[in-house]
Amino acid sequence: MEHNQVRQMLHGLALAVEQSSKEEALGIFETLLITLPQHNLEEEGILYSLADQWVPGIAPHFSESMKKSGLVEKRLEVRGLESPMVPMERILDVLETLAEDDWLRVALSREPYPLYTLMHQMEFAWDMHRSGIDVTIRIWRAERFPPGLLE
Repeated sequence: MEHNQVRQMLHGLALAVEQSSKEEALGIFETLLITLPQHNLEEEGILYSLADQWVPGIAPHFSESMKKSGLVEKRLEVRGLESPMVPMERILDVLETLAEDDWLRVALSREPYPLYTLMHQMEFAWDMHRSGIDVTIRIWRAERFPPGLLE
């Protein structure tokens, strides 16, 4: 997603609010809630690795700023495990104990489509990023802001 597209959506949102067009405003807001975290995740993957190439060791400082925002990142690596049940069971085990202010970053070998329905029922929200054959999913409690939007 290009930054100009986000600016256009924000402008459209402001106009919809100004014109008291609740349906249009909610539609644009929903689109932003879905697309911005995914865009942030893509940029993090690019910017953090580039920053670490130019200034070795700087990437951990980015994670530290996330901790200061009040959201705590947990990581789970399930690539290479038997699919689809073993990764899904491990993810669900972590989600059952995920604190309100925590979020989970999961690295998978494939997209876990059956998990999405379960996470929705458990009142979690998520975004997904694909890089080649690898998939990264960030999961957080639906009532919280997505990680990255608080910075």
